[in-house]
Amino acid sequence: MGDVVTELRDAVLTVTLHRPGRLNALSLSLQRELAELWARVRRDAGVRCIVVTGSGRAFCAGADVADLAAMTAPARGDRGRIEFCPSGCVDVPVIAAGELGPRASEIAVGVAAQSPAAVRATVAALRRRHRAALGTQLAQAWADVARQRVHPDAAEGARALTEKRPAQWSQPCGSGQQGAP
Repeated sequence: MGDVVTELRDAVLTVTLHRPGRLNALSLSLQRELAELWARVRRDAGVRCIVVTGSGRAFCAGADVADLAAMTAPARGDRGRIEFCPSGCVDVPVIAAGELGPRASEIAVGVAAQSPAAVRATVAALRRRHRAALGTQLAQAWADVARQRVHPDAAEGARALTEKRPAQWSQPCGSGQQGAP
């Protein structure tokens, strides 16, 4: 069994993050597995709504600290796209179950019963509106992320966290240090 368990029922794809021993933290392998899943789902007309949940006592603890050094490495790519996140990759509604629990599935079944064309058009319109509202801020945010990834503090922070020690930060902006985030 991988880090992701899926079940398709009534046009609702339930995606369960399955790393309960790590509180479903997003390891690099889990991120890759999710990115591959969303690429497949994007081409599957049988999926009309997605519910994401986690096994065990947590939905998702966030990034897996064991992989932080690799996640902050500058070689991660041009914009560091977060393709493990479904909202930018699929054209159907995504419900994060979290505290909704079983109610999330009920909502998803209701969404999946609607016109697939209308639901996909609505999702596309909402995402276009969201991108338009952000304007150039999104591009600027990715540029900031890329700049921060190559700063020495990115690697130092990850090392310090995994080594359970205080970080030794570089000098703040204005102190002559180039490339400060």
